[in-house]
Amino acid sequence: MRDPNTAGLDLLAFDSLVRRLEESLSDVPQVVFSAHRVTTAAVEAAVKRLESGGRLLYAGSGTPGWLLDADAAELTATFGFPADRLAVVRAGPAATSPDSPDEDSARRGADGIGALSPGADDVLVAVAASGSTRFTLGAAAAAARAGALTIAVVNVPESPLAAACEIAVELRTGPEPVAGSTRMRAGLAQRL
Repeated sequence: MRDPNTAGLDLLAFDSLVRRLEESLSDVPQVVFSAHRVTTAAVEAAVKRLESGGRLLYAGSGTPGWLLDADAAELTATFGFPADRLAVVRAGPAATSPDSPDEDSARRGADGIGALSPGADDVLVAVAASGSTRFTLGAAAAAARAGALTIAVVNVPESPLAAACEIAVELRTGPEPVAGSTRMRAGLAQRL
């Protein structure tokens, strides 16, 4: 959807442009807070597996993939989470396989997770704004088949990824200020 409040951004003076973008992001923390109960349930379920020696695995493509890399780096550097119990499976950029981008391949997502040999104590956090990225769906399906706890983080209601995962954190951020991009509202909510 298009956000009518940010129509014509390219015609605004810089001060107005920046203010309009700031306003369009101002409610994202409230969106994250609205998912408090299910986020808490996801954390509780994940901690049980991780305390049993499980690994924290992430899967995503595009912006979510880059955000997962950043989160993983912070978990080890800032919080001391063991690097050998953490992995990010991220779709490669479309430029590396232009005829069939990784994000369009459920098999590549499944293969990426499968290469890690997930088990019942592991946790997969699968992130996709649309909840329909094939790469991430394939990764979630492979992790679920292996018995890992699967947690979806999505930005739309009733997505295929939410249905495929045991727990679904739906951060309903609505239309982006710049149509076609999920780096702003959705990406900010995912990071939070």
